[in-house]
Amino acid sequence: MSTHPRQPGVDTDYEIDSDIPPRELWENDRDSVFYFDTVVKRVIDTTLDGAHDRVLDVGSGDGHQLLALLRAERAGVRLYGIDLSRVLVERARSAFVTEPVPPAIVWGTSERLPYVDGAFDRIVCQGSLDHFGDAVAFLAEASRVLAPGGRLVIALQNFDSASCRISRSLYRLRGALRMSRADPTGGERPYWQIPHNHTFKGNARVMRDLGGRSLRLDRMYGVSMFWLLPSWRRLLRLLPAGAAGALLRAADAFARRTPSQADMIISVWRLPQE
Repeated sequence: MSTHPRQPGVDTDYEIDSDIPPRELWENDRDSVFYFDTVVKRVIDTTLDGAHDRVLDVGSGDGHQLLALLRAERAGVRLYGIDLSRVLVERARSAFVTEPVPPAIVWGTSERLPYVDGAFDRIVCQGSLDHFGDAVAFLAEASRVLAPGGRLVIALQNFDSASCRISRSLYRLRGALRMSRADPTGGERPYWQIPHNHTFKGNARVMRDLGGRSLRLDRMYGVSMFWLLPSWRRLLRLLPAGAAGALLRAADAFARRTPSQADMIISVWRLPQE
């Protein structure tokens, strides 16, 4: 059976706050600060590596990633964004009203990108692929609008990470023992459970199976490990800041080499003939 994600139920009124809470709610959690900050840095660095012309953010949301790309100040790079949520498109546009050269942000679908062939030398899609109705169709469109030598960067949360699998097992065990199974992080949805607005379960297998004839997987690596795992968070809180930071970096180094266990998977794709 194919693992290609093609499922209905796209949330066109999606607002990013339903998946990512405001920073003030997690800025005191060492693992969350490390996770979010490291993901942003790795995605920006990977996207801008070798970029010299137009960069497209697909699923650009409220514009926070476009802002990070803009602040990276890569000379000669022109930014574009597209999102299916009209609410987020308007929010993103309003975030750049004072910029002399704001990103060109439009409303549209990832499966039919409103751009000419070969328009971009970099495309980035962070945390959005599992909201798309047809991820394979998106890769075909990305292939079409990529210029020769271009790259597509996809960052996808891994719901088969070590953290998710451990917590799922503990949840089942607590149920078997008739113990409380409330989410220990305090959320309405257990963090290892796929949100209702996702169209498929993101993991390394799905990522590897995406390309087909449209694009060729160039490389894949992981970011962070054990994010939100309760025992891991308790340990980080007990340790001095320096020791906690060293432990987070060590886990991240292991995650980089083992993306199937990592909290976030980042993949880089190129045109098949290259």
